Amino acid sequence: MDFDDKFLYRVYAIDIQQQISDRIKVAWYYTFGGSETQRTKSERQPVLANGLQSVMYDRSNKLVYVAVNEHGPSRSFADTLYGLNDKGWVEFRRSVGIASMSRFVTDHCYKTPSEEVECSKRNDPMLGPESLLLIVTPESTILGVDHTGTTQRTFNLNVIFNNDVNVTSLLSTIRNNDTENDTLIFAVTTGTFVPSAYTIMLRNSPDGTVFEFSSQTNLRTSYIVALDTGTPGNGSDVIRWKVPVPNNMVALGQISGVQSSASNDKGQLIVYAEDTGKAAEIFSIS
Repeated sequence: MDFDDKFLYRVYAIDIQQQISDRIKVAWYYTFGGSETQRTKSERQPVLANGLQSVMYDRSNKLVYVAVNEHGPSRSFADTLYGLNDKGWVEFRRSVGIASMSRFVTDHCYKTPSEEVECSKRNDPMLGPESLLLIVTPESTILGVDHTGTTQRTFNLNVIFNNDVNVTSLLSTIRNNDTENDTLIFAVTTGTFVPSAYTIMLRNSPDGTVFEFSSQTNLRTSYIVALDTGTPGNGSDVIRWKVPVPNNMVALGQISGVQSSASNDKGQLIVYAEDTGKAAEIFSIS
């Protein structure tokens, strides 16, 4: 791999034993970047994008998905996806921009009488389709990637909304039951700048150069969106619903689900939004 030697990142797999002493053991580790001779240096810069959930475990496929920024901290997003098996070997590596990623847990794992962990088979018709690793790219495209690293679904949000779209939150994945496809919950801003009715003319002295500035109006709108990954294509029908964010603030962070104890209540989604430097709020969607 063409890493700069100053970038170093390591993923550890830790075994926790059911015993009094030596309970924690390193099962394996995988190192991204740098050489053995440079691992003793004290000045090391991370190869993870800030704020990105960079490691996810797929128990049914026995894979660890790792989003790595191979070009260092100069980028705000990861640019490479690794799939490591449960022994620490690389199953796949692909170049892809990753601003956020999520995966719904559909493995239905259980312990056998011999204490072995068994998981349901992929694409079991009784359990519905395999949950894909869902990735938001910096270009506001959502990719559904399977356990081989192959893209199975593509949703171009700019085309779906027929507008410039920016995904502002992390992804959340939900299913009403095991046989459904994944539904993605996330926040976006859509908007364009339109010219206003006036223009400012500035003359620069002493050479007399004239600069012209046309004013613009921001028509940005913020939404919480539910996208059905089982609907093919980039039509508007992939959007199950969208809810405007109160006061047109920007929703950030993780959108969380809260289950109610009432049998007839499906629960709520909890969202944080803010108008930077002015106000912030937490609201719910039922």
